[in-house]
Amino acid sequence: MKVEVIVRIDDREVATIDQSVSGEAIEVEHQSEALKDPVGQVVLEVGFSRLAATLRKPCCCGTPMESKDRRCVNIMSQSGEITFERRRHRCRTCGQYQAPADAVVRCGRHRVTGHLAKQICQLQTLEHFTRLEQLMADQHSVHIGHDAMLQLVHDVGGTVDNQRQVTATRAARHPSTISAHVRPRKVCVNCNGIMYCTNERESCLANPDEN
Repeated sequence: MKVEVIVRIDDREVATIDQSVSGEAIEVEHQSEALKDPVGQVVLEVGFSRLAATLRKPCCCGTPMESKDRRCVNIMSQSGEITFERRRHRCRTCGQYQAPADAVVRCGRHRVTGHLAKQICQLQTLEHFTRLEQLMADQHSVHIGHDAMLQLVHDVGGTVDNQRQVTATRAARHPSTISAHVRPRKVCVNCNGIMYCTNERESCLANPDEN
């Protein structure tokens, strides 16, 4: 069967996706899932380009940077690789270039969206690195090299650990500022794999008359 998907954004037709779906049940399901990717790519490209246009001009060396040009960048998302255009700025003093949209869309210095980076990091906590590349391809149809994902997870983990240490140091210096997000009604202690509630007692096996 022939499937046609028309993508409209703000009442304007931006893309038409044609695809034939046929074969066994598992092939039909796989092809149907694959239809989501081109739709997601179109929406992300338009959405990221509009977001980039709303960002304020960055500053460097104490002064606002000057607008230079617009360039396209390729970024991997959960819908596949996308290309969106963003403006670059240049510092008049030191000559450094910045693209504010990169800091919003990309995960750090990696050409991966923040959402996809989250999926990679979560999957890495459950699986070994040697299986991560194939699992991402099987589960999300995203093809990223092993080394790129390894560096991504290391960078994200290092950043999170630094933030944790800063928070712990601040709390140790100012304990009065610590506020519990959740106040449990019952606290349990793990002892040899058995959970004992602090507000409950039971008889001792060696001395039945004692708790």
